[in-house]
Amino acid sequence: MLFRLVNVLVIVQGCAGAGSPALEWKSAQGQNERVQAGLEVIKRLKSEGVIDAFMEKYPEFKAILWGEPHDAPATLALAINHAKKLCLDTDLDSYMANKGFVSKASVYKKNSMWTKGSQKLFAKAAHYTGHPSPNNGFLRAFYQDVFKKLHEFNPRYGWNNGLTDCLYQGNQLVMVGLYSPDVDVAAASPRPWVLPQLHYMGVLPIDLHHGNFGMVKGEPAAVPVDLDAVWRGQLSSFMKMNPSADNIYKMQHNYHSIDHILAFAATEEPNNGVFSPTVIWSAALGGFLGSAFVIAMVEFKKKAHSESSKPLLA
Repeated sequence: MLFRLVNVLVIVQGCAGAGSPALEWKSAQGQNERVQAGLEVIKRLKSEGVIDAFMEKYPEFKAILWGEPHDAPATLALAINHAKKLCLDTDLDSYMANKGFVSKASVYKKNSMWTKGSQKLFAKAAHYTGHPSPNNGFLRAFYQDVFKKLHEFNPRYGWNNGLTDCLYQGNQLVMVGLYSPDVDVAAASPRPWVLPQLHYMGVLPIDLHHGNFGMVKGEPAAVPVDLDAVWRGQLSSFMKMNPSADNIYKMQHNYHSIDHILAFAATEEPNNGVFSPTVIWSAALGGFLGSAFVIAMVEFKKKAHSESSKPLLA
């Protein structure tokens, strides 16, 4: 009995002492200026102590993002259980009817469209096939709550990922958001401030491309809007699960490439009639649990110059 109690105490102490996995990165010698600047911001985040204090206030987030005793399946299960508490227990038809929206024909393969007068509301079934899956839609709701609460904790930190609501009933997960044009995601890089916070929080954006970052109304920089990747190859999106060397390499690559990726996504020319991102648009998403936002979306053009705008819920 005494042995079992000692084991429990060790686990609790391990959670309490866990720190940001990003702090394993100590030098950017030989790297370009963007990479060096990223490391300097991570060091500043440590010196300011805001995120560390936030983690102490929210031990559940600390256990998920920094807590060493939790393995990969347990970590994901904790995040999913947290996200489920944020979801509305209703189906899409009932949700829309309650808000006075009616279904309209949609040109989008994965997004249904609903209207109420001039308002447009989009919905998309999110990916969820259980814990082994490399993608999990519940992570979107989880990260939305984390970074929104961080922003409430300190207005200089955090952001809103732009979800309106998450619906979960009968094992069906649906994300909901609004539509509005004319926000340029390529003009506001997430590199100087958003990426360092992601890394410091222990989140590795392993699908780093235009579809994962968007502009949200009121935010000064592009923010992550599609963080549902659990792992890619041997790399986990939870940095605490990865070898230190892998995290450092990936963080360096993030700072080196993000501006180029977003600029390319905004200017890529059509090729052989395949849809290519040419103009960054926006999708206004109402506030998750009550606020209002605008999130970026991409207008795609065919070679024949036909156009259609696409909600960034995919």
